[in-house]
Amino acid sequence: MSKKVISLFAIAISMALPIAVNAATKIEVEIEDFAYIPSSVFIQVGDTVEWKNRDDVAHTATSGQPGVPDGMWDSGLLSRDQRFSYVFVEAGTFDYYCKPHTWMTGMVTVEDRPDTTDTTTAGVEEPLISIERFELRINASSVSFSLPQAGFVKVSIHDVLGREAAVLAEGAYIPGTYDVDRPSLSSGLYFVRLVTSRGFTATARLVQIN
Repeated sequence: MSKKVISLFAIAISMALPIAVNAATKIEVEIEDFAYIPSSVFIQVGDTVEWKNRDDVAHTATSGQPGVPDGMWDSGLLSRDQRFSYVFVEAGTFDYYCKPHTWMTGMVTVEDRPDTTDTTTAGVEEPLISIERFELRINASSVSFSLPQAGFVKVSIHDVLGREAAVLAEGAYIPGTYDVDRPSLSSGLYFVRLVTSRGFTATARLVQIN
């Protein structure tokens, strides 16, 4: 019997580009299964990265190379569900690792925050892309999303309990519109979630019966 979607309702939450650029944001990194998820994040000066340990084993988020901390930040040992936050005040690329498990590594890339105080100056060079806002759309057999800025993106499907059922896209993307296939799903209610390192999130509700 072929799969048939009985009801589909998507809610797309959009954010204008100047707001996404100016507002300081907090990016979450989960520590799970002896890994930082995502292992690389892209943020702007003034943004915060928050690590949360979901393992039963204690971990750290310590700046520097494995076994060689540089003293910029150190979470100390984080037990399950404990959190640690750090505000990045300068641009650059910053490596970090877990002290007890030095094979666990991550990276934070921090960009300067653009000056958008004057957005109406005549003679401004035309942008290279025409996409003006973040968007998330649910199609009959795929999920599409639009990005006005480059950055880290994760698109995932969750059940009603918040458990992750599938990851449709995860990684660094340049500005553009992308279309990814939807996986086979059991009957039920699901939520498709888009999260970007620019501080934008969107959620789409999907009711499916096979």
